[in-house]
Amino acid sequence: MAGAEGLNGATHTLLGAVASQFTRSGVVEYSFAPALQPVDNPESFPGGSSVTRAWTAAEKASFRAVTENLMAVANITLRETSNAASADINLQIVQAVPGGFSGYAGGTVFVVESADASLLTHELSHSFGLGHPFDTGFNTLTLPGVTSVSSPGDFGFNSIYYTVMSYQQGEIREFPNVNVALPTSLMVLDIAALQSMYGANTTHKAGNDVYDIPSELITIWDADGTDVIDFSASTGPAVIDLRAATLRTEAGGLGWASLSDISTSARNVGGYMIAYGVTIENGIGGRGDDQLTGNGVANRLEGGAGNDTLTGGGGDDTLVGGSGTDIAHLEVASTEIQIESTDAGLIVVSSEGRDLVHRDVEQVRFSDQTISFSVLQAQSQPEPPITGTDAGENLPGTSAAERIDAGGGADWITPGGGNDTIDGGDGNDMVSFIDLPDTPGRTNLQFRLDVDLEAGTARSHDGSEQMQLSNVERVTGTIYADYIRGDAGANHLRGAGDYDWFVVTTGNDTLDGGTGQDMITFVEWQNTGPNAISDAFSADGAPPTGAQATGVLVDLANPANNTNLASGLTLISIERVTGSGRQDVFYGDGNSNDFRGLGDYDWFVGSAGGRERYFGGDGVDTVTYFMSGEGVTASLRNGARVNGEETGYGSRGDAARDLYFEIENLVGTRFDDRLTGNSGRNQLSGLEGDDFLFGYEDVDYLKGGAGNDTIDGGTGSDYALFDGDRADYTLTRTADNAVTVTGPDGTDSLINVEYFRFDDEDVRIWDLAI
Repeated sequence: MAGAEGLNGATHTLLGAVASQFTRSGVVEYSFAPALQPVDNPESFPGGSSVTRAWTAAEKASFRAVTENLMAVANITLRETSNAASADINLQIVQAVPGGFSGYAGGTVFVVESADASLLTHELSHSFGLGHPFDTGFNTLTLPGVTSVSSPGDFGFNSIYYTVMSYQQGEIREFPNVNVALPTSLMVLDIAALQSMYGANTTHKAGNDVYDIPSELITIWDADGTDVIDFSASTGPAVIDLRAATLRTEAGGLGWASLSDISTSARNVGGYMIAYGVTIENGIGGRGDDQLTGNGVANRLEGGAGNDTLTGGGGDDTLVGGSGTDIAHLEVASTEIQIESTDAGLIVVSSEGRDLVHRDVEQVRFSDQTISFSVLQAQSQPEPPITGTDAGENLPGTSAAERIDAGGGADWITPGGGNDTIDGGDGNDMVSFIDLPDTPGRTNLQFRLDVDLEAGTARSHDGSEQMQLSNVERVTGTIYADYIRGDAGANHLRGAGDYDWFVVTTGNDTLDGGTGQDMITFVEWQNTGPNAISDAFSADGAPPTGAQATGVLVDLANPANNTNLASGLTLISIERVTGSGRQDVFYGDGNSNDFRGLGDYDWFVGSAGGRERYFGGDGVDTVTYFMSGEGVTASLRNGARVNGEETGYGSRGDAARDLYFEIENLVGTRFDDRLTGNSGRNQLSGLEGDDFLFGYEDVDYLKGGAGNDTIDGGTGSDYALFDGDRADYTLTRTADNAVTVTGPDGTDSLINVEYFRFDDEDVRIWDLAI
């Protein structure tokens, strides 16, 4: 946990008000000046003492404690020395500070009139580059809304409760009428500014720490562990707020206060702020009517005695009321929850998490109403089971948690949401989620429902609906994006609407994507056998056959050709395919398809129809147009970069508008093609026709095939490949290193090609006479 380390203090709206460009490095040594030393007065301030007085033992101890506080929060090292000449900071204490100040500091200068901890902290912070939040004397900014030394600024941040560098006491914004003890140590803004300048001390308070009632307001810097603010000794109404400062110009930007007593009659109330980046997990109240507020992690909030209010916030919280009449506060509507009864109390499932409300809580306050614990407990009791017969029938559920036993027959089961247990029984049963509404807060990157028939589960993206499924053969998803996985049987899985994702398992399944751009994936296929083809130079440009593919062969136009895990599938309205980790072969249909290869040597067969997207993934991947009825133009480098990788697209024939991502090889047609590689290693094969092949960069392997081809290797050491022995060809080299190759497959013109590979030998361009 790095706190504010890494933030730019100089430009940050809040940090920039105190964080300057002046920093120290290495070990900083300080010495206590003896009595009768001339007072440092670089600004020629009038009046005051001209010589120092001696530091007492207690005053020295007070300063040493302040140095420990600075070193606890930031990567600062301070060391005392008796050698004043070598010290970085000369500490002077006087009867009266020149200029009428309480103290001043900067560089090697440090002059104070007392050893008050807040004064020492203020001046030592100056020595390490912190300025005032109300002026620009250290070339700093001012806090938002601050126009003078006494101006409170936005949200009252110009206050010593938020920064020891302020001159104003101010007040804690959410408790203006509470008499809070004045802080004497670094506060939220000071800690964050020092960490932005020097880095954070990530070893301080790294264990499981307990913070009980202090005598002043303290900011917690806690690096790790499971920690608790314990106000169990409080007799007045206490407030515990576990939220850390956000460092934004907003309520809570410089911290939320935890105070041991917020009654207006209390005096010098102690408490805590929580520094930016700190996580405190738990809170314990006292004997008063307390308010406890959690943060975004799993908190345990215990109210103790009194009529307490417990607000968990995000995370899976545990809310314990204790004695008194207590309220658990959930910031969601009562209509957006699921309730489970346990021995300890009620588990309330919502977008905030799975919160355990103990039985000693009397009421639960939602955003729309307050409901007693007993009423919620009654609502948590399971509904009577819905039971079918031996005939096929429709079995609709409700929004409550319930059990549906369908019995025999081909049943159609429609859950209404909630944590249901569904048993399809005998017969070919369908569970349809078509009527489920969307879940609050879901984004386009999240699936509405995750259904896994093998695991026997159906779960909403936020966990608010968790269903158990058994003896279910067919599934219809929601009208939103769903993730659906079958089991080893013959399943019928329907996606309904949006962009659905189907994980293919064994069994002769029917996968119906419905509307939207739907994906099937073969990621679970396993095969350890060797590949039969590992380059792009098959005789006719064809990919491995179904029997040769170590992954899957998927043919969207004719699924009867599918092999391995894809064999036996019936595919309806499927536009996108993700293969396995082995060598896959993909054939599209007349629609716009997306194909993703994952790993190994994958092959993508270009087709007529819409624009195709080919994602090769890891391995060396090939797009081939060997089936096309006209020539193509395609390039692997003419597109925009995606995640730092070159991309390309086609512009003629069946390649027109096709997109290439992480594709290394191209195979053309029996006609005239133009194929271009990229900056990596490529294999380009023209097949028949008068082709133009351009390798571009790196070591490329270029094969024109039959026809009179033009081949440009580009930069790098490139190979031209020919079918036949060296004796079957005539090679003619010119002075500019252009080569003409004449043989049984035509006359080819080559430039920027260094090697010529025949069936019986390789020839180097340097071996050819000019």
